[in-house]
Amino acid sequence: MKRLSPVDIPDNVSIWDLIRKRLEHHSEKNRIALIDGQTGRQYSYRELLTSIRNVGSALLRRGFRKGDILCIISANCCQYPMALHGALSIGGIVTTCNPQNTVGDIRIQIEDSRAQWIITSSEVVDKVKDAVQHLKDIQEVFSFDDTTGCTPFSALTSYVSTESEVDVTIDPRNDVALMFYSSGTTGKPKGVLRTHYNIVADIHQESHPSIAISRSPGSEVYIGILPFFHAYGCVAFAHCCLVSGDSVVVIPKYVAEDVFKVMQVYKVTVLMAVTPIVFDLVRRHDVADILAHVHTILNSAAPLSPDVQRQLKLAASVRRVQQVYGMTETGIVLMPEWDDDSSVGSVGLPGSNTECKIVDPQTGKELDPHQTGELLIRGPTVMKGYFMASSSDGDLDSDRWLHSGDMVHCDDYGRFYIVDRFKQLIKYNGFQVGEHVNANLGTISISFHAYELLNQILRF
Repeated sequence: MKRLSPVDIPDNVSIWDLIRKRLEHHSEKNRIALIDGQTGRQYSYRELLTSIRNVGSALLRRGFRKGDILCIISANCCQYPMALHGALSIGGIVTTCNPQNTVGDIRIQIEDSRAQWIITSSEVVDKVKDAVQHLKDIQEVFSFDDTTGCTPFSALTSYVSTESEVDVTIDPRNDVALMFYSSGTTGKPKGVLRTHYNIVADIHQESHPSIAISRSPGSEVYIGILPFFHAYGCVAFAHCCLVSGDSVVVIPKYVAEDVFKVMQVYKVTVLMAVTPIVFDLVRRHDVADILAHVHTILNSAAPLSPDVQRQLKLAASVRRVQQVYGMTETGIVLMPEWDDDSSVGSVGLPGSNTECKIVDPQTGKELDPHQTGELLIRGPTVMKGYFMASSSDGDLDSDRWLHSGDMVHCDDYGRFYIVDRFKQLIKYNGFQVGEHVNANLGTISISFHAYELLNQILRF
């Protein structure tokens, strides 16, 4: 079966080591890193680099130390990568939180993650204030915009950094960088620990020439529509795009009409989306105009039918419409080759340096091609583990195989196809809705982690 050639993944390079060098390179070429899709404000790579350095130094001066945990609770904005990399550059751990969460869920994540520092925005600040009012370990709450009762984020970006202030040693293999929250296969939200090495491996794997998204690094324009709090959006837009020197048009909220207009204004070349967005596109009479400059559409979350993939290719001059597969716990691990026209309907091949196998979920026996079983994944992007997890958590076994909970099969070439979900989860618009079932005296009560999503599901 076909396997992608291995890539060299350095184990002594932190995320900031990699990002900093690339930002310095792109700064010399006067490239644009981030564009606010609402206001049109542009941030050059030079501005981004300066802001990140300032944020890191300012946090240190305020008492932030290596291993401290910063929780970002905000919709997408251009300041998000500044906050994220500012904390990572000084050895901090960043946990990202869905701004649509309830007050109770925000409090649970802050407490569970042990976050001491918080950055939020005006749209969420009231919920955040309610969530932290009785928490004793919170050091400071910042807001990306001027919000009463919070320190403005500009107090960090305007601080003048000196390189001598930042002297932090990071062990990329073992030091955790990002803590995303996922329901895994159990339905109970857990902190997913991704190390610096995990994310550096993600970046190197996705730049493999056979699957690389950016066909002309430094000149691509992405639409940053996937949430930065989600692993897929965070790694893609706040890491991979910055390494390749491309521009990201940042969108805080998906409103189809607005997003499709922005795509035309900024001549977006790459669309990374989830299935509901693709369906919105297919139904448009002006789809060819919207996708006039787009050469690649990559879809994730729910599977995209082969018919829809072909329909998009026919409706517009999009060269690549493909499905990819990944998990919060692994990053993107399956992706079709760029020129593989036979990949329609599949999620492609395992990434470089990554092992995938299909097993019978009952017996654990490895299965042959064309047989359906559970997908297991092992490789450099697989998480370190779950935060404060007990030994009973079975998603990651003793041999470091990650049990995905997804039922798949593969063909003789080695392409994988998603068939069904073995794990007990509900997905809505690409996001997991954890289902907790409690039996008490014969009464089964089902409580959903996100009540608002349940209402949307029922209306849908």
